[in-house]
Amino acid sequence: MRILLDEMKRVGFIVISVFWAFQAATQQLDIGLSLGGANYYGDLSESWKSSIKNTYPYLAVHARLALDPFFSLRLQYARFKLSGSDEQASNALLKKRNLNFTSTMSEWSVSAQLQILDLFSYEPLRFSPFLQLGIGLG
Repeated sequence: MRILLDEMKRVGFIVISVFWAFQAATQQLDIGLSLGGANYYGDLSESWKSSIKNTYPYLAVHARLALDPFFSLRLQYARFKLSGSDEQASNALLKKRNLNFTSTMSEWSVSAQLQILDLFSYEPLRFSPFLQLGIGLG
């Protein structure tokens, strides 16, 4: 967990540094932090309940640059851990197979966001759903 937090600090610093220059030119930059849970659900987990037992922290930092009131670009870095194991299975054959894995994942993603309701409104809205389309590399 300590390595994960150190890596997130380093990446956060890099993202802030890279986008700091943009902030001087525009006030349309926001930087955020995401915290959640990540788990594996696949052939090494018998059920959704067994998958939930292997939930690990999900941490991400992002920078979003608004190009105009409707369209923005977003860069995100995420780090999380996944694991699966036959050891917790109730099926004797799966226990005998005894497969397991643990992987720490890093993911970079770039996406575009389109503010849907702002396209049809002349006043800023407090609630604004958006469409997001992007690509990630992990």
